Amino acid sequence: MKLLLSIFICSIIFYSCLGENKPRVKYSKQEISTLIHNKANLDIDTTFQVLQDSVEIIEFDYSQYITLKVTDSDTDSLQKQIESTQFFNAVQYQNFNDTIWKHVKKEGLMGIWAYKENGYYLINSQELKQNIIKVNLDTVKNILDFTLIHI
Repeated sequence: MKLLLSIFICSIIFYSCLGENKPRVKYSKQEISTLIHNKANLDIDTTFQVLQDSVEIIEFDYSQYITLKVTDSDTDSLQKQIESTQFFNAVQYQNFNDTIWKHVKKEGLMGIWAYKENGYYLINSQELKQNIIKVNLDTVKNILDFTLIHI
């Protein structure tokens, strides 16, 4: 009987902890702005329009998708922030054998911003880590796509 009770209590504790790393389904504009600042090191005003804010959850893993329509001035501000980042446009791919990634890792950066047609994208430095961050800025359509994948 004590064994069954112990198993029951451990099961309750285990299952109650499962949801701790799960994202919230909807964020306020301020929370989105803070999330993007914390994960992508970009400062964005809350004047944007949220086009998508969704979560896909599969067992213990989840993906958070946020798409924003930003203003022209936000796009200009984001562009300046991106172009002033360390190692901007230093690589165009995620080849971790390239020596630049040693410097990125040493500096604790999330990745390297690179230029692409119609905007910019973040080349993630998280080599098979727990969180993968994908960020794209379309400077023609004024769209910021942010994806956080937790594995």
